[in-house]
Amino acid sequence: MSDVFGPMVPVASGQPRLPLPAPLLANLVLSRSEHDRMSEERDQPTLVARLMTDPATRVLWLRGGQVPVVDSPTGPALALISTGTGTDTGTGTDTGTGTGTGGHQAPGDVTILLGRSADAVYVARTCAADAPPPTSLPPDVRWAGLRDVGSALGRLDVGLAVQAV
Repeated sequence: MSDVFGPMVPVASGQPRLPLPAPLLANLVLSRSEHDRMSEERDQPTLVARLMTDPATRVLWLRGGQVPVVDSPTGPALALISTGTGTDTGTGTDTGTGTGTGGHQAPGDVTILLGRSADAVYVARTCAADAPPPTSLPPDVRWAGLRDVGSALGRLDVGLAVQAV
């Protein structure tokens, strides 16, 4: 037996597995994404360092497996920080209240290239779960895990968060 996914594999009871409808697979909440992971450019040794000096680059902080989220009228959004001055709250508006990444890099922190969308390049930076949050985050930020906010985030935000975590 076969279906659109290939041959059906019998399960322990001897019954074939049930095929998943294609629309269900297309709408799996944590599989949504809108960014290009820049695979062709990842072998450039200075790429991340160069991107971290570009004010158009957006930083997603990770803290103990959680991402910073701000609530907006349309639902939660990632709190993305510009590598320049100011804070991008994920709404596309620079609040001008932060200090960018401010050199906040402790021993053991890691910077990860996530990719690009039509309007920005994204990197993730890690900090320990018990470390103080970066001062450049908006004051109304909350830290949340993917299970808490993944289904409510937009396509770009959930794709970035899944890749970063």
